[in-house]
Parts: sequence; structure tokens; C-alpha cells
Amino acid sequence: LALQGGHGSHGHGLDKQDKSQDGDLELFREEDMMSWVIFVVLFFSLLAFDNFYLHHHGETPSCCRAAGYTLFWLLCAAGFNVYVYFARGEEDAFAWGAGYLLEWMLSVDNLFVFRSVFLAFRTPDDQKHAPLFWGIVAGVIFRMLFFVLEAMLLRSFALMQYVL
Repeated sequence: LALQGGHGSHGHGLDKQDKSQDGDLELFREEDMMSWVIFVVLFFSLLAFDNFYLHHHGETPSCCRAAGYTLFWLLCAAGFNVYVYFARGEEDAFAWGAGYLLEWMLSVDNLFVFRSVFLAFRTPDDQKHAPLFWGIVAGVIFRMLFFVLEAMLLRSFALMQYVL
């Protein structure tokens, strides 16, 4: 998981460990392919679980149930962080955990935006899950596309390291 380690203020987590022997930046290293496969399988499995099991009734969850869902997702993240610890070491696990907590804290402002939009359009409670779900999926996909684009630019143009 070349994206997990990291130093510096760029936010992409690509560091000097992720350079190949000839000095080129590599986003998908051969030794990380099993980690990527595990991550992708878990990601899509959890998406399916969320969409088809947790929210298949279309009902508004109670406060206790919503807190339980939040705890479940935090435990999933903690479990993945344990995997990163054993697969990549303490430094990468700390970096991943810190990045996860930072992303979680930064996403709180999105709650206010979604709430404002839902109130403005008078969205019924039973219709709120779908836009939230697909918004998160799109956010993950676009973030990954930006990581790939950034890695390609960094490999193609030496001066890009100063721009990005």
C-alpha cells in the first residue's frame, strides 16, 4: 500500500520508500499487490454489506442503531490498521491511523453541508442513504484517480515534485 506511508505535507503519503531502484516513483509496487487485492476485496465487500444488508429496508435507523453502525465502521478501520501494522510495520500503521482520523475529522463539515442540502430540498429520511452512500463511493473513486494521476505526473515530469 504505497499510499499508506508518508512524510511531508503533500497529503498523498508517497515517500522515499516508494521509489524504485532507478529513482522512479511507483504507486503500485509488486510487493504490495496482495495488500491491494485484500484492500479492494474488503472495500467492495463492505460496500455491498452496507448497501444490501444494513440499509436494505429503507427505514431511518434509530440513534442507537446509527451509533452501532458508526462503531462497526470504526472497528473495521481499526482492524485494517492492525493488518497494516503486521504487513507494513509500526510507522505505516501509525501514519494510516493518523490519516484515517484526520479524514474522519475533516469529513464532519460535510455533515453540515448534507444536512443543509437535505433541509433545503426537504428530502425524506428514507431517501437520504442513497446520495450519502454514492457520494462516499464517488469520493473514494475520485481520490484514487487523483493519486494515480499524481503518480503518473511525478513519474513523467521531474519538475512536478515542486508543483504538487
